[in-house]
Amino acid sequence: MSKKEIIKHAVFFFLLALALITLGAVNYSDEIHKASYTMNNLKAYERLTLNINDPVISFIKVELVSGKDQHQAEISVEKVSVAPKAIDNLYQALYVRSSIKDIDIISIEIIYRVPKSFLSANNYDKSLTSLYRLYNDKWIRISSYLINEDQEYNYYKASSSGLSYFAITGEKSPVVTTSPAGSSPVIEKPAKETHVQEKSRTNTSLIIFLLAGFGFVIIILIIILFVALRKPKIEENTRNEEIMPSRFLSLRSGLVISNIHELKKALKYMDDSDFIYHKNNKDIEEWVEKGINRPEIASIIRNSKTKEELIKALEGVD
Repeated sequence: MSKKEIIKHAVFFFLLALALITLGAVNYSDEIHKASYTMNNLKAYERLTLNINDPVISFIKVELVSGKDQHQAEISVEKVSVAPKAIDNLYQALYVRSSIKDIDIISIEIIYRVPKSFLSANNYDKSLTSLYRLYNDKWIRISSYLINEDQEYNYYKASSSGLSYFAITGEKSPVVTTSPAGSSPVIEKPAKETHVQEKSRTNTSLIIFLLAGFGFVIIILIIILFVALRKPKIEENTRNEEIMPSRFLSLRSGLVISNIHELKKALKYMDDSDFIYHKNNKDIEEWVEKGINRPEIASIIRNSKTKEELIKALEGVD
């Protein structure tokens, strides 16, 4: 192949790549981010778990338990660009649906993450991050708490009584101002604000997408011009689900425990049906082994067939 032919092919490939990148950029902001999971023959009290690896979706795990057998159980989570009803300090809105009716759902657990960059940019308190559910055209705040954090994200866990639209919001800490002597401190609540963080985030992602695309084209152009014989091997790192063993365990009764002492106390007042439920799901032994790192006690729980036997076996164990 002559030098002219090499340059001709390089220019053609360069223009073709530019056209493809432009088309991709036009459709990038309209990309749908959705995750779903379907399970056949779901048994009563069996967990239906959706693990989400999409970095754009804040929910990373949604798990529900049905009180009835389901021939085919489906659950899906979709990020929506606009919340169906206005809410202050919005970070992200999502729509969660399932083929299982709310009336048949016993429990719903959600693990979600919020970028630290979003909190710091808006001066939000990480402990005041909230999750809301749209119910009867009203945003209802549901119970959630911080469970973990890394360099980029804070991770939260929440329990909901049903599925619908959800909204993740932030909130600033109240400001305490000095008051005259003899009077009580005055707590000023920060003014409510509505953010367009999602638009900014989309623009940033689009810029990154374009820069990466142009960089890729330039690299290919250089390779063709120098008639490289070896093709670079591009390894794609698979995103493995980050498993964050929690130090907290939510029991079927609604009680949350964090150590062996609280487990022993909970067992004394636990119904036999609840004990059988946890025994079949093996969630207590898994939590003891992985969540609080007590494999020797997990073995005791695994070998105990009744609640009374387990309570006796745990006597003297701290």
